[in-house]
Amino acid sequence: MENSVKERLKEFILYKKISIREFERLCDLSNGYVKGIKHSILPNKMKSISLHFPDLNPIWLLTGNGEMLQGSEKKEEAKPSGASPMEILEELRKNYIEKEERLLRLIESQQEVIKNQSEALKKTVAQADDNVICAAASGSEIQK
Repeated sequence: MENSVKERLKEFILYKKISIREFERLCDLSNGYVKGIKHSILPNKMKSISLHFPDLNPIWLLTGNGEMLQGSEKKEEAKPSGASPMEILEELRKNYIEKEERLLRLIESQQEVIKNQSEALKKTVAQADDNVICAAASGSEIQK
């Protein structure tokens, strides 16, 4: 069974050796926020978590892909200390672009989830409306 967002977040909190309550306080989250996570984390909450814990890989947190910590997958590729400043800057630029592209893909996937959930909700509401119309036409009473 795949880990949920909540389980991955708890794993990160355990790694940081802080309590869930302390994590919530540091990120300006309400008491019990972590416990209440159902499917995902709202974008404004994710932003707060990322600001307070920049080493946490948001892609790993939300999808389970990659490493828990930012840059973990790049450690083997580190340049020797004799790299020129231009080489270091170029490497940093490439890393920035890669991370930006990953975040954009993550945002797109979250937007797709929102779109699908919105469409499903619209269908449910339309179906409920149809049921009310049918019940009214047949003379039955609908109980709330």
